[in-house]
Formats: sequence, C-alpha cells, structure tokens
Amino acid sequence: DQDATTWSENEYTQGEGRLMLCDVSSRMGLADTGSSDFTSTASAVLERVGMGLEIPERVKLLRGVYPHIDATAGTVVQVEAGGAMTVNEAPVWSAPVNFTVGVDQKADLFAVGRYLSLRFSTSGAPIWRVRSVDLDVVPQGTF
Repeated sequence: DQDATTWSENEYTQGEGRLMLCDVSSRMGLADTGSSDFTSTASAVLERVGMGLEIPERVKLLRGVYPHIDATAGTVVQVEAGGAMTVNEAPVWSAPVNFTVGVDQKADLFAVGRYLSLRFSTSGAPIWRVRSVDLDVVPQGTF
C-alpha cells in the first residue's frame, strides 16, 4: 500500500514520440514495443502518388528505385511504381518487386506518366522506415 511506483510500465520514456496503430476492428496498439495488441504482426503500406518531379508538363520514364530503408537485414519490402498522365488520374501500377534490406540496392521496375507514384508494403514484417528514395528517371517529351 505504501509503494507509489508504476508497475508494468513501458521501457520508453513518456516524452518520447510513439507510433500508434489501429486495425479495421478499431483496436489500438503501440508499434515497436513487443506487445501483442493485435495478436499478430501488423502489415504496412506507404504510398506517395502524384509526383510531378518539378516538371509536370513532361512525361517521365521511371526505370528503377533505390530505396534507403531502415529495417532488420533480410526484411522483404514490396515496391511498386505507378504512372498517370494527369494529377487526378489513378496511377497504373507495376507488378510488385521484392526488395530485401541489406541485400538489394535497387528495385528494377517501370512506370510511365507525367505524375509518378511509389508504394512500399509488407505483410507481417518487422517495423521498417523508408528514410529516402532515389529514382532512376528519364524525362521524355510533352505528349
């Protein structure tokens, strides 16, 4: 009765930023804490669409992606590229390419359009973060 300390406290400090996750059944949990709030490892998708790359009037040919991903070596992240001719058009996505962290340097894939898109996804993988991405892009004509 005299002990006022907190028991079963998370090892992270209270002031540290944390990533909260939720699933379709409205359950919430903390990422990267070792908890089993969802009873399984969560899947993740990171997507960026509508990139004009400073020249939106020109068509671009995307030939590859060099992702810089922070994750445990051996983590497999699927990479997809998409292209659209207008900013409001849904991208046409390439087939997914597996990128293995610590092994691969480049994901070879193709997309064509004035506006390019990227999608990174995993299913049941450990926590990962896309730090940056380099693109192999060749500007084409205006039509």
